[in-house]
Amino acid sequence: MTEAEDPRSLITATHIQAALTKNQGQDARLISWKLEDFTKKGDNYASFVTSVRVHFSLGGSSSKEVSYVAKTNPRRRVKALEAMMGSHFRREEMFYGVLAPVLDGRLQRQGRGRLRYPMALNFPFPCSISSHAPSLQVGGRYARVAPWLREVKGNVVDVLAGHLALYSPQFSVLVHNDCWTNNVLFSYASDGRPTSAALLDFQMSSPAIDITYFLYTSLDERARRDHQQELLSAYYGTFDEILRGGGVEVPFCLEELQQECRRKVVFGCLMGLIILPAALNEAEDCLADPDALTDASVDDYTRQQRENLMSLGSGSAPFRNRFLAIFEDLLEAVVQKASSDP
Repeated sequence: MTEAEDPRSLITATHIQAALTKNQGQDARLISWKLEDFTKKGDNYASFVTSVRVHFSLGGSSSKEVSYVAKTNPRRRVKALEAMMGSHFRREEMFYGVLAPVLDGRLQRQGRGRLRYPMALNFPFPCSISSHAPSLQVGGRYARVAPWLREVKGNVVDVLAGHLALYSPQFSVLVHNDCWTNNVLFSYASDGRPTSAALLDFQMSSPAIDITYFLYTSLDERARRDHQQELLSAYYGTFDEILRGGGVEVPFCLEELQQECRRKVVFGCLMGLIILPAALNEAEDCLADPDALTDASVDDYTRQQRENLMSLGSGSAPFRNRFLAIFEDLLEAVVQKASSDP
């Protein structure tokens, strides 16, 4: 990769100074800065994410330090990928630039503290994510799901988009829309205990999308089974409390939210099947490198992804258990439902 192709080259001192001014005030002056990558191979499919450690002065004071998260165009070399997810990133830019300050102000006026989201340097660009259809070989009762998976294999993106668009009007609210552990930043106490969490990479959609996405990408089957109702109740309770504090009633009840989540099970399952291979594969040399993806290498890239998934499925018990647990829910949501329909 040449310097011109490197997404790091998109980050300049001008951007850093602009972030400092917005974050620290007009008196902030940039002294020095450097990039510190914190992601690993396979993390930056849809964008390139890094951190910026900044030294600055404030009103003639001695040097201070602050860190930012920077998200830029990954500069993929496959033209077909450039437009696929452009709308998601335009909506993310709107969230951070327009909506987040408004929400933050309203929460503070209610005495509820600030909105927990990280200060980020956002560079608007059209970008995308490539998804591969799950191809782990499973037998027995799970084989009944295989015909459905083969049917949707060529249009997984369309199936997911259909679920994103299909929800009742009362569930049209501002949510995250890419809610899994890779998009959560944690703060830790000195003993390593997590003390708070903040979401990044906001989009917008239905709350049931966020919830089912999180359930199937970030929890194993036991945690999903034992704590799903607890999570839904906590989510709804907080949502209701904040809206009532602002003089607005939640347009749906807890039972309706539970029903909406059941309607989104297929979406959650498909996202789990797509994301789990990368999320649970700790061996970086077993991950297909998106930076090496070009128009000429798409077929080889897809083959490598399939081989890596097969290897992971045969050698990792945690992955296989979680993968098959998703098949259980797909079996109920797709196969059994289809057999019971007139």
